[in-house]
Amino acid sequence: MDGVGNSSKVRSLNLSHLTQSGTSLEKKEGVTILPEKPLDSINDIKPDSFTLSWAVYRSGQNYISHSQSAQSTGRFLEICVRDMPKAVQSVAAILPHIEKTVENAIPSLKNKLWDFSINSSGRFVVDNSDHMLTESEHTALVKTLNRAGGNDRFETLKGTMIEVLQAQRGPDLYSTGIGRYDLNQENFGQTIRFRSFMNSANNLKHMEALAGQLTQRAPDKYSQIEIYSISFK
Repeated sequence: MDGVGNSSKVRSLNLSHLTQSGTSLEKKEGVTILPEKPLDSINDIKPDSFTLSWAVYRSGQNYISHSQSAQSTGRFLEICVRDMPKAVQSVAAILPHIEKTVENAIPSLKNKLWDFSINSSGRFVVDNSDHMLTESEHTALVKTLNRAGGNDRFETLKGTMIEVLQAQRGPDLYSTGIGRYDLNQENFGQTIRFRSFMNSANNLKHMEALAGQLTQRAPDKYSQIEIYSISFK
């Protein structure tokens, strides 16, 4: 163990590694032991001077400082009041054009429920797992959507949705709120339905509309935490 800091007093000790593996303890980077009060020297360490606690999240990450968490909270609020409304407004301006283009190109869809999303490559995709569309309608819809344009606006909305969840769960990767859900570039196309989201996002209820889709299709990945504590006595 090595002393931390330049002070002449020992204010904390760093265990270079420490994790739990089954019933044994193994070393892992980044665990700091704090004494109950600063010690004059390393020789003053006594067995009852320390309590060690650490958090293990499902993601495997260690606890992050309060300042970093506060910064993340500020960013979350900024996205909610500025970035999300702006991205939604941009999509709302072009969505009627896309819907009209689809209706003109594929008349049979006028009386059918259809929706679309965007994948990690920035192309529109249609999940037809419920088989509401015929194979020919599905193929035609994907082609028509990508010819209609506006992908960049939906790509911005996608990035905003992903970032707002990251900011809400914070750098410690833990949340019991909307940040508990795992939404990323890879699963976005299978999780979010743009038409459904836009229909529900009136009256500035963007986060409620997003949460409604996440609870249906996104994995609840970041709500689990285990706390370990050891007292040296």
